[in-house]
Amino acid sequence: MACCMDRYTATYVVAPSLGPPDCRVADFTDIQVAINALPPAGGKVFIKAGTYVLSQTILIQQSNVHLQGEGMGITNIVAAQTMTASPAIRVYNQQAGNALPLLADTSKGDASVTLTLGNAASLTSGNHVLLFSNKPVDTEDPHKHAGEVKQVEGVDVATGQITFDDQIYDGYLVSDGAATARITMLQNVTLSDFSVTTLAPVYTGNEASISCRLIDNLQIERVESHHTYVAGIQLLPCATRRSQIAMPMTSATNNRRRTSITASWSALLRKMSASRAAGFRIPATRSRPEGLVEPWRTACSVISSLRIARRWSPTRRTLIRTIPQKT
Repeated sequence: MACCMDRYTATYVVAPSLGPPDCRVADFTDIQVAINALPPAGGKVFIKAGTYVLSQTILIQQSNVHLQGEGMGITNIVAAQTMTASPAIRVYNQQAGNALPLLADTSKGDASVTLTLGNAASLTSGNHVLLFSNKPVDTEDPHKHAGEVKQVEGVDVATGQITFDDQIYDGYLVSDGAATARITMLQNVTLSDFSVTTLAPVYTGNEASISCRLIDNLQIERVESHHTYVAGIQLLPCATRRSQIAMPMTSATNNRRRTSITASWSALLRKMSASRAAGFRIPATRSRPEGLVEPWRTACSVISSLRIARRWSPTRRTLIRTIPQKT
């Protein structure tokens, strides 16, 4: 461990230099190596002041991880010029089961689905699943299909009925290829107190600079994403009942964007069309009015309203406030 104690208690400390052999100021100089070294129970990685140029995406694939810097503009995470198709940070565990086709159509308001007896037996109470179909939900992007994240509450192996802990917010038809699949839902992930940007001259990917998927209790506090492509932060989808995220600020800058996360508060997403399937991103094609977050159709649901308290923006020197939007 580092012999120079930091003001933030951390499992591991990352710094641009380890320091002298007789008194190390950090455990690692590479952020990904520090994350990979965390125990199965998770932990905190404290990233000291400095600039960290990435040649590969930082991957967070386990629960209970806190990535914390010393502050925006103090701890700087920079994607290298060669990172033209992948985000700087991706929080996502891709482990998933096979698609389990539904035997009957569902309607909005239902709380269960019916599978074959064998498929039903492969699920247990507490599992998280993705309920989806091939029904398109966005006329501008035909690749976005209906879907929502659910948690299994009960399994009847005699009838094949799977009961969820929440109602279904859309209709899923067998004719549309309706199915469900077990997913890995990360728990308790926090990103705080750092800046992210890129040196890439072009970008061909479709993910934001910070891409977060399938997370229960995600917290993003005092994070700045500036001069990046597509979007600053992207959530696809996260369990919103326990999520906290800071207010995005945007402006266009030479086909790239500056997105400043200036504060954090709870209950950002109040009125959702699906309680466990919401997602949004900062629009990337044009400048938006200050403080305005555009609702965005994801592969799983639509944000129907946002309500956020007024906050002071130190970067803009103005009060900011969101404007509720309807899709």
